[in-house]
Amino acid sequence: MLSKVKFTVKLATTDEKKTPDTKWEVTILNTTAKPSNLVTLNKGTLTLSNSYSGTAAATQAWTNANSTKPLVGWVAETGTETIDFLTPATLVLQKNTTSSGDPVSLLDVRTVLPHSLGNDDVFTIHYEVKATYDGDSAPYMVETREKIEKLNVLVNSIVDWNMNQIITYNVIIDPITEKVLFDPAVEAWDETTSGDIEISE
Repeated sequence: MLSKVKFTVKLATTDEKKTPDTKWEVTILNTTAKPSNLVTLNKGTLTLSNSYSGTAAATQAWTNANSTKPLVGWVAETGTETIDFLTPATLVLQKNTTSSGDPVSLLDVRTVLPHSLGNDDVFTIHYEVKATYDGDSAPYMVETREKIEKLNVLVNSIVDWNMNQIITYNVIIDPITEKVLFDPAVEAWDETTSGDIEISE
């Protein structure tokens, strides 16, 4: 009767020709001053009913009272929780490449309350970007960047966290163009996929 959510992160770009001799390094920051986390609803009510009028033994499915959103089931109440992201090893985009490789975990699979995403569901990521010319030992640029976004305003994003679903948000950071992309998908129990979602700075 619950949902699960997870986040991954990788570096990718389509503009590697702009800086062919530069190595890009991104470190996710997660300190008291600069937290990287997910804030989401964590309180709600699920009302189920079951009735059977026969006399023979039978299996009868439960039904929930949320007729407006039966796949969500739960009716959200006031209350949120903050889920801290992991701080994976520094991600590296080598010169003349377009990807840092396979995504790494930003948040391992976590049980969450099924609900329709609203303004209380907020994604925050802080990260440091270093750019180093090929052969140099020190970076020529070091920047700290931030992305704060409400999950319900992402174009073509998932609008509901339904019961019995695992929702994955693949976060794609482009250190060259300073964009953060989201590639959300619902998998395992109910497989549907959404395309890349671009968030403008």
